[in-house]
Amino acid sequence: MERATVNGVELEYEVKGSGDPLLLIHGAHVADLIAPLMSQPALADRCQLIRYHRRGFAGSTHTPPPVSISYQAADAAALLAHVGIERAHIAGHSYGGSIALQLAVERPDLVHSLALLEPALLMVPAGESFFQQVGPSIEAHASGEKEKAVGAFLAVVSGVTGRVAAP
Repeated sequence: MERATVNGVELEYEVKGSGDPLLLIHGAHVADLIAPLMSQPALADRCQLIRYHRRGFAGSTHTPPPVSISYQAADAAALLAHVGIERAHIAGHSYGGSIALQLAVERPDLVHSLALLEPALLMVPAGESFFQQVGPSIEAHASGEKEKAVGAFLAVVSGVTGRVAAP
């Protein structure tokens, strides 16, 4: 992997392929979990894939925790600038999804599109409120009331209340 010095830290990164740039942001537990995507022909043959080890992972600089999502988003933006990319598709897995969301909020000029792969919703500011709102649908599902669970969930995410048609 190559190394870039951005925001006072060194980040390991890899660029592969050509086409539209796609930044892959890994989650909180395994930095290389997203690495197999670099070899997927459907992506590698059409996109310039960029993956990196966030600060605190693998050979990137380890800084004292906690490192805010905002700092992580700034690192991603600085890495894109280092590689010479003005705008990219962004895909974030797990905690990386939260970083991708923050990047889209703070630097919408950099984000062409956003893909959230199993985002860690509790990490975003509205995450706790969301889970409080969907709590009744989770409880209904656990008690076997599937139709009620779906209706309650859809009411929260769509803002529309009413009966959900049974299958």
